[in-house]
Amino acid sequence: MGFKEKRSPLGMVAIRIVIVMTFILILAFVIWFLENHFDPGGMLDHNDPTGVFSFIDAIYFTMVTVMTVGYGDIVPVTPLARLLDAFLLTPGRIFVWLMFIGTAYQFVYQQHREERELKKLQNKRNNHIIICGYGMTGQAVVDELLNKKYDREQLVVIDNNEEIIRYAADNNIAAILGSESKENILKKAATLL
Repeated sequence: MGFKEKRSPLGMVAIRIVIVMTFILILAFVIWFLENHFDPGGMLDHNDPTGVFSFIDAIYFTMVTVMTVGYGDIVPVTPLARLLDAFLLTPGRIFVWLMFIGTAYQFVYQQHREERELKKLQNKRNNHIIICGYGMTGQAVVDELLNKKYDREQLVVIDNNEEIIRYAADNNIAAILGSESKENILKKAATLL
């Protein structure tokens, strides 16, 4: 039973930021395209007397609208521009906020759940052993423990090598792929016991 390491919290945040930024750029492109091809003059920029609505303006307008800042320097003035704001940017705002709230909730919930599981395991388990590395020395340690009548279910192996993890699993030893120096890997090992 091999397990792979899951993505780090920082990696998950980075992925969500990329998703949100890509989503905002897509919204900005749609706003810019519709403004320049179907509704010229639909957006009024109080700071630009030329009346040109550039892609930079679309990014800025989309970003401040979606993030609920709304400075009011660029405003939708035609019915089509207002409908776009109401039916395109408002759902976009909800999506972005759900992504951020979901990220925060996931981290809080995940940490709480892991702490609860570890506490439950600590109360329930005794005499369990985590073997960090299943090379020659790790295998010798496992063999010695089995010779001393430890049960295979009390043992968990952590190693960076996928082949070694498969070998441990083939020998009915619970095994986790990852670095034994990472806290989340050690926590996962504790949950297997």
